[in-house]
Amino acid sequence: MMRKSLRYLSMLGWLVILGCTGDDGAKLDSADTRREEAISDLKEKLMAPEHGWVLHYQPVPDAGAYYILLDFDEDEVRIQSDVSADGGALLDQTIPYRVDVQLAVQLTFETYAVFHYLFEQDQSTFGAEFEFFYLDEQDGNLLLYSKSDAVGETTVITLEPAAANAADALSREASGNMEAYELYNQPFGTQTLQQLYLTGEDVSLYWEIDLVKRIISVDGAALGVESRTITSASWVAIDQTVAYTFANEGLVLSEPITFTLGGKNYNIDQIKLENYSESGDLYCVSDMRAAPVYSASIPDVGAVELRHTLFNSGGLTFEPEPDSPYSINVFYAGDSTGFSLTGEDLTIGQLYPEANWILFDYGLDSAEIDYAFGIIFEDENGVEQTHYRGYETATVAGNYIHVILNEEFHYSNPTEVDATDEQNLRTLTNELFGGGEVYISLWPIQEGLVIYRLFNPCNGYEFALVKPQ
Repeated sequence: MMRKSLRYLSMLGWLVILGCTGDDGAKLDSADTRREEAISDLKEKLMAPEHGWVLHYQPVPDAGAYYILLDFDEDEVRIQSDVSADGGALLDQTIPYRVDVQLAVQLTFETYAVFHYLFEQDQSTFGAEFEFFYLDEQDGNLLLYSKSDAVGETTVITLEPAAANAADALSREASGNMEAYELYNQPFGTQTLQQLYLTGEDVSLYWEIDLVKRIISVDGAALGVESRTITSASWVAIDQTVAYTFANEGLVLSEPITFTLGGKNYNIDQIKLENYSESGDLYCVSDMRAAPVYSASIPDVGAVELRHTLFNSGGLTFEPEPDSPYSINVFYAGDSTGFSLTGEDLTIGQLYPEANWILFDYGLDSAEIDYAFGIIFEDENGVEQTHYRGYETATVAGNYIHVILNEEFHYSNPTEVDATDEQNLRTLTNELFGGGEVYISLWPIQEGLVIYRLFNPCNGYEFALVKPQ
């Protein structure tokens, strides 16, 4: 697949189709006749291979590729893919297709299938397509290009005649099992985090994986299997992004992941996935199932495990702040459905409709509220008040903090509070920190600010915090 400016080719190709072809006074065919001939010619080409076509579809250069088989008849096309989203509905479909002529001879996949699913990602800005212009035939392959790409960024796809056993290369089991790593829905966007544990080396590699675009964003590496023992001193940042493709029930990387740890160099360019199980971590006692684990192997490295994790190295920088609390606008606290808790039917909206800010004291230089969660709101007189509930002294381990709420309350207006005020704060904090398991990651959404996400896997709640400046 390649990307180049091809708009002029579409115009040129259509001019050739419509242009003068006769000589010695031969009567020119009508434009309609030549149009029908062009349509018929492409349809015949599409139907020609006995076993259909193979397409390694890479919508944009920095994404991974999708293995797709296409088998055309007169009106329909069977599409087989290794895209396991939508509950497997995209793995094998037969849909109508259309060949017509616009700027050039065009192939359109008519009804919803894997191409449409990819097209609509990122609010239809990902760069995938379900309409293609025909470009050329070369060495038995058909070349087409995306209809909607910008000038200078056109994606050319190559259809290659498929072998009789081409379907054997569909890595559907691996693709489907990888979907299970998307274990939680998070209000601020799901992070699918994985840990590649090199068992013989006692080394762990951590990354975030985009299961749709097939991109791995490598965070870094550390010795050992336990993420809660990682410190800034033991952490080796890598910060590398690679694409991946499924092949033979494994992952093939677009370029090797390379790093050095403990004086040894590592080079990983593929992972052979072998046995899948749900035998990993139980993040909460209420979890109905354990996290997924793949036993696997890497050439020249040996046995590995691909594990689900909640570790993100951004949490290593979440440190005690003696002078000021961490804080955030109250809107940035959400439940597992992705809605802000400020909604009128949710906890903050009901209990603190005039709330403005959330505070999180972590090591504050104050005997009363050194470790406490607070909320700032306007009372019935329009006066800003701050109510705090404490939690036991805690230390971030890796990016994990165990929040154990206590019965210490502190109010800016102590003479005016009653049992209802205390119960409101207890209700909010019990809900937000239910289970007490909190994992911290960086959320780089605004330049100049250090913003963290604090995620509770026990209930799917999440809130953000800005590091004091």
